[in-house]
Amino acid sequence: MAIIFILLLTSSFWLYIKYGNFYLSKFKFKRTRLVPYNLVKEKQFAKLKGVAEHNGALVTAPLSGTPCLFYTVTIEEHRGNRWHTLINTTWGKDFFVRCDSGKVLLRSASAYAHLNVSFDGSSGMFKDASDRIEKYLNRSGNSTTDALGFNRKLKYKETLLLPGEEVLMMGYGKWKNKNSSEEYLLLYGGEKAIYFTNLQDWVSKMSN
Repeated sequence: MAIIFILLLTSSFWLYIKYGNFYLSKFKFKRTRLVPYNLVKEKQFAKLKGVAEHNGALVTAPLSGTPCLFYTVTIEEHRGNRWHTLINTTWGKDFFVRCDSGKVLLRSASAYAHLNVSFDGSSGMFKDASDRIEKYLNRSGNSTTDALGFNRKLKYKETLLLPGEEVLMMGYGKWKNKNSSEEYLLLYGGEKAIYFTNLQDWVSKMSN
């Protein structure tokens, strides 16, 4: 009985680590009301909606090679009877989001992003990984093959945000250059993190 309890507890903890942030973010998006751009108060935690715009050079997503504003990459290996994470990373630059009557600068470094999948694949015994994935793994000290040269059983996923996509976001607001032609709202993390998504189901159903 004790062994079953420990297994259930371990499984629950693993599921929370893997999916907890996704559902917690979804809950926060549902519970937080949308605020019009010009009504956001200083240091208010607010939800806003707009269209993503680049702020200088784009970054290149490593698995698909797509120029984008922000990306996430997860690579896992199947060992024993479960999947082990080899790489779980995010990268991007601060970017603007054009709202109804102004623009928001989103500090992406501390953000939780839930984005559209741009690349989803796997490799294994009878399926080689692409050269791009091999080189990406090599840069982090990993490889698609084991010590004997056999393909490791891997799965990988990349998500990203492109310029021109509709975005739903939450964070603390701080006005910059207020009441001037250079005015914008800085969205940053404080006691809570920044959240943003381009998942159409979230954007369409939680924009209230």
